[in-house]
Amino acid sequence: MKDPGVCFQALPRPKKSARILANAISQCVQLTTAWLLANMGNTMNKKQEIEELEKKLNTLDNKIKEVEDRLPAHGIKPSIMTELFELEDEREAVFKQIETLKRRNSEKQSNDQKKGETCVKDRDLLFNR
Repeated sequence: MKDPGVCFQALPRPKKSARILANAISQCVQLTTAWLLANMGNTMNKKQEIEELEKKLNTLDNKIKEVEDRLPAHGIKPSIMTELFELEDEREAVFKQIETLKRRNSEKQSNDQKKGETCVKDRDLLFNR
């Protein structure tokens, strides 16, 4: 995509307030375009990925319960304990993935909101609101 600021540079040099307005519009266009390109479909993909990981987490929880039910009161076999430890490790890894995705998603939303607020503040300064 062509930089919106290039369009304004080709024009004859206007008054100072018009240049400020042009720069503000250019920045808002750039931010909006970048946000749209970065987020087209990503939100749904992340939500679907989180849902799939949560399903996997539930499946692992069920498997862990099954293995725990197979544990005898005395004379625990090493193979059963190994299976239990592996399932618990896998469950912990999936849980961390879910938390990381949720944290990244919330950080991205807050950053996008801050960028939008900056655009609004610039516009308000230009129009003395």
